[in-house]
Amino acid sequence: MINFANHLILDYEKDSDRRIAAICSAITALTLVVILLNVLHVFKISTALYPTLIGSAVILLMPTYFFDIMHMRSKFIRYLVLTLLVFMSGLMYSILSYHVIIMLILPVVVSCLYCERAYVIYTTMLSIPAMVVSHLIAFQLKIVPDEPLVTLRGVVLYGITPRIIELVAIAVICIGITGKLTDDEFAEIKKHVDYGYQLLEKSPGEIMQLAAEIAWQHHERYDGTGYQNKVKGEQINIYARCVAVADVFDALVSKRCYKKAWTPQQAREEIVSQAGRQFDPKITQLFDAHFDEFLKVMEEYPE
Repeated sequence: MINFANHLILDYEKDSDRRIAAICSAITALTLVVILLNVLHVFKISTALYPTLIGSAVILLMPTYFFDIMHMRSKFIRYLVLTLLVFMSGLMYSILSYHVIIMLILPVVVSCLYCERAYVIYTTMLSIPAMVVSHLIAFQLKIVPDEPLVTLRGVVLYGITPRIIELVAIAVICIGITGKLTDDEFAEIKKHVDYGYQLLEKSPGEIMQLAAEIAWQHHERYDGTGYQNKVKGEQINIYARCVAVADVFDALVSKRCYKKAWTPQQAREEIVSQAGRQFDPKITQLFDAHFDEFLKVMEEYPE
């Protein structure tokens, strides 16, 4: 029997690329707004900064290009995107200094949207030398204005060292929140069925009321060992019993941060083997009998 507790571990792998692209696009929009406001003379920045802002905007559009337009989602592309973001954050920091200090942590935070710790470790290790170099460049260009930073020793003690501590601290925190959930964490995660029900229960209309029941019972098991209410058999809403099969099938055939994607046939065999225990045997029988139709739906809507 499969332990589906891991199904609730920060399941963002599937949409993390799109999230990163959206975040970077939003920052690109803000960068363009800064340029526009400068053109309109709302405030004035040096024209020498234009190449930096434009170059940063181009780099920030790379995730959208790779992930959303070209649909390139390999590990190499993800590492490339993270590398470009580190380069961009260092470039902006070296030219704009403390005005964009938040950009230093952007690549590390973005890397946490993936489930793999390797992305966080790689991005942090790359960010540290990038930050050191960018800070030294800012010092040489006399962009760093703060009094403690008027000497190279000051740059190292008050500029570079605190930034390294910040980056490492962020990485440690982010790495610490990945991995298998503890019993307490899983108990908290299981409350999502209650939260979903509470959000929907007062919604008008029959469909929304059915949605509330599904949200509340889709993790119940036919033999009564599910959660949260330990109901079993016919006590579980028929629609929730149907969704339970579809939900587990989708989880099995999808790649997760803790497992590889199963083949549809492997998922089929597992679900059929759980008839009468996890799933309604009648619904399981229908699933098995109409499996080819199930596959067509999966192929038509791969996301």
